[in-house]
Amino acid sequence: MNIDLKRQIYSLKEVSKLFICNENLVKKNEILKAQVIDLNFT
Repeated sequence: MNIDLKRQIYSLKEVSKLFICNENLVKKNEILKAQVIDLNFT
């Protein structure tokens, strides 16, 4: 396997890790927003 290909595969792995991280943050943000809305209604 040549070095460029290895580098591309590595960066793809990093990107997918970041994407998963971002998805989790978005979910947490949605949950927090829902909690804030609940607090405003009580």
